[in-house]
Amino acid sequence: MIEEIELKNIDDDLLNEIVSKTSTGLSFISAPRSPIALDTFSDEFWHLVLGKLARQYEFIVIDTAHDFADVTIQMLNFASDLVLVLAPEMSSLNAAMSAIDIYDKLGFPPEKIKLLVNSNSPVGGIRQAQIEKVLSHPVDFVLPYEPDEVIRAVNFGEPFLLKNSDSSISTKIENMAYILTHDVHKNLPPAAPTDAWKRVTSRLGENK
Repeated sequence: MIEEIELKNIDDDLLNEIVSKTSTGLSFISAPRSPIALDTFSDEFWHLVLGKLARQYEFIVIDTAHDFADVTIQMLNFASDLVLVLAPEMSSLNAAMSAIDIYDKLGFPPEKIKLLVNSNSPVGGIRQAQIEKVLSHPVDFVLPYEPDEVIRAVNFGEPFLLKNSDSSISTKIENMAYILTHDVHKNLPPAAPTDAWKRVTSRLGENK
C-alpha cells in the first residue's frame, strides 16, 4: 500500500500500478477502500506524486476533500483552476462565501476561481444574479436539474456523457471541459478529433 512505501521508492512504474483506466481511455486513481488519515502522507509525498503525474498527463482533475487541511491547500496551489461547486440554496451559498474568503486569504487570484452552480431542484433556487452579488464573483458554469440522468448514472455506473451525449447536462459538462482547456490546446486541433470534440467546437462556433 502507498502509505507503507518510502519516498525514494516512488517512481513511474509504481504510479502506473495504482492508476486504472476506463474503456474510454480515461486514467484514474481510486480512493482507498478503507479510511486513511491524510496526515499520514507528508507534503513532500504529494509534491512528488503530483509532479510525476503532471509529467505523464496533460490534464489532471483532483476531487479534494471538503476542508482546508494542509494536503488540500497543497493541491489547490497545484491546480491551474479551482472549480467551486455550489447549489442555489442558502446553506451552500454560505459555505461558498467562506471558501472564497479563504481563497482570498491564501492569495489565489479571482480569475483562478470558477463558480459552478449545480441545480438541485426544478424550482425555488436562488437566482444567478443574487449568487453573483453575494459572492462578488461571476457564475462561470451552470448545470441543469436532470435527476433522471444523474441517478441512472450513479446507480448503474454508466456516465451520462457516454450514455446520452445529447442531454442538457452532458452538453453543459462538455462545454465546461472545453472552456477550461488552455488556449494552446484549443488552437491545436487533435489529429484524430473525437465525436465530443466535434460536438463542442460546433456548439461553441470554434470549429476551424
